[in-house]
Amino acid sequence: MQILLGTVTENDYAIIVHLKNKKDSEGLFEGEYYEDSLRRLRRIPNYNPDFEMIARTDEDEIVGHILLMEEMIINGEDLQRPLMIKSLSVKEDYREYGIGKALVEAVESRAKEAGYNEIIVEGEPEYFRSLGFVPLSNYSVEVPDDEDIDQFSIFLLWDSLDACPQGKLVLENI
Repeated sequence: MQILLGTVTENDYAIIVHLKNKKDSEGLFEGEYYEDSLRRLRRIPNYNPDFEMIARTDEDEIVGHILLMEEMIINGEDLQRPLMIKSLSVKEDYREYGIGKALVEAVESRAKEAGYNEIIVEGEPEYFRSLGFVPLSNYSVEVPDDEDIDQFSIFLLWDSLDACPQGKLVLENI
C-alpha cells in the first residue's frame, strides 16, 4: 500500500468529515461538530489551503487529514504568528502506519518554506512529543486562562531562532 500526500480540494471535504467517528477523541474537534468546525475554519480570512493536506491510498481512498491555522503570540508590541494544528485525523483502520507522522512532517516542511518559525498543537501531548514537539511550558508563553498549558506542545522549525516564542498565546481561530 502506497500513501500519497496532497493538498485538499473542495471535492474532498465531504469525505474528510468521515475520517473521525463520533466516539473519536483525537484532534481538536470531536463528533458531530467536526464538520461544522472545519467549514468555519475554511471561511476565516487567513485560511491557507497550503496548510490543509490529505493522505490517500494508491486506490484513491482518503485516509488522513491535517489542518493548520495561523494564531498569535503577543509580547508587548511584538507579534509572532505561529501555525497551530487544528485537526489531525487518520481513519481508524489506517492508524499505526505512520500516516499522522507523515502529514505532520509534510506541513512542517510547507511551514518552513513559507517562513514560519514554529507549530503549536493542543492535545495528545505524548503523541506529538514522540514527533519532536516539546512542552510549550519550556518557553515563556502563556496560554488563555481556561486552557491547560500541559496540553500544549511546540515544534521549532529552525535550529536557531533570533527570538524564541514568548508572550501570550491568543487563540483567534477556534
